[in-house]
Amino acid sequence: MKPIGIPTQLSFERLSGAVALLRGQAATARNEVATGRIEKLPEHLGSATGDAQLLRRAAQDIALRRDMIARADLRGSVVQDTLASIQAATAGLHADLAAATGRGDETAVRAAARDAAGGLDTAIARLNARVEGGAL
Repeated sequence: MKPIGIPTQLSFERLSGAVALLRGQAATARNEVATGRIEKLPEHLGSATGDAQLLRRAAQDIALRRDMIARADLRGSVVQDTLASIQAATAGLHADLAAATGRGDETAVRAAARDAAGGLDTAIARLNARVEGGAL
């Protein structure tokens, strides 16, 4: 076996160090490609790290507000449907009662009163509805 000279050994050590560095960088790059995330983000961003944190926080706020708006939209549509059904249940009651009273028809007045009581029951039942754990 031929002895290794000093220049050859230094070159070998330098080359093996560079190979190890390249292997590490390749492993990091593989991981970043596989996960879609940069491992050492502060090093890549430098002074823009604060801006990245602000953007991340803004994205979280948007997601939170999107959920709140969706809940409010759901509650608003339920309220709108409830009011429409109450209007449908009580439509024409005042005209029927006024006509029956004007004619002096006691039976018609009682029927209009029963209809009004039914409309009120419907309104109360619809307004007691619960949406996502909360009453209207």
